[in-house]
Amino acid sequence: MTQERISLFVDHIGPFDAQKIGVLRGKANSGLELLNGHNIEVVQGFACEFDRLERFGFSPGAKIGSDFGDLDMALVQITRSKVETKLLVAQAWDATRVGGRIVVDGQKTDGIESIYKALRKLGIEPDTLVKSHGRIFWFERDETRPFADWLEPKLKMPDGFATAPGVFSAEKLDKGSLALIAALPPLAGHGADIGAGWGFLSRAALGHEKVTKLDLIEAEIAALDAARVNIIDERANFEWADVTKTSGRFYDFIIANPPFHTERTANTDLGVAFLTTAARNLKPKGQFYCVANRHLPYEVVLNELFRNVAEIGGTSAFKVFQAAQPRRL
Repeated sequence: MTQERISLFVDHIGPFDAQKIGVLRGKANSGLELLNGHNIEVVQGFACEFDRLERFGFSPGAKIGSDFGDLDMALVQITRSKVETKLLVAQAWDATRVGGRIVVDGQKTDGIESIYKALRKLGIEPDTLVKSHGRIFWFERDETRPFADWLEPKLKMPDGFATAPGVFSAEKLDKGSLALIAALPPLAGHGADIGAGWGFLSRAALGHEKVTKLDLIEAEIAALDAARVNIIDERANFEWADVTKTSGRFYDFIIANPPFHTERTANTDLGVAFLTTAARNLKPKGQFYCVANRHLPYEVVLNELFRNVAEIGGTSAFKVFQAAQPRRL
């Protein structure tokens, strides 16, 4: 676990003078509390984790701010995306003062070994510790710029859309989303795209002329920023939030391509939470449209949440549902 490796790192290097520490993609309950006594700035753009950090007593930022610099130490907690993690390492380097320390930590299953090897290919030989199916390594900042290429990731933007490193479907259009768009009937009124990502479904929904307003609710701020680029429409409202906490809305329709993975593990609970959120926020005559992989048993959940459920389209890999008359559980 990250907490065990950070504890090992702190014990290994002994007392250190770091007045200002920056943490990129910081996570709650990951050992950051072991750095107490220092001025810690945590950056986390995923709303769910952002909220957890606040509950743990941190005051995180959603983005790297103008004052995130001149760090004595920067800690990168890696993501599953190699492109995003390389960008984070480059940002950490630029934000750290010469002579400061950059620390990188992660699980092997999340790709820490490939990042470690990529640094060594650049001629950097970090100090390192291996524990709990992962690795933590660190190196000193100098006056060179070895990560200049990492600061400008070359993504293959699908069909001219803006995306961002690490977001869902960053380099190709998702086939499930395409299936959902193909099956949508005419939409009208005030709707929501929950888990809107970088706005692919939303832009299609706004192509329906009777849509009066569309709320794009997305937990990943980088994806939402990309959606702002992709959608220039006064009917669009962009909301950075944990989708599953949304309540008190009364939408005419909701569309969704619910996620079904947490980290690298299939987790239908997350998809179920999206379906529950939809049922909770529709008008009595509102309509919910979603897509799911064929192997996921969402029909059972949908029938518990709605009185009328029908499969209205799909492909051999995906199924598209229309659900109406939400039950007020």
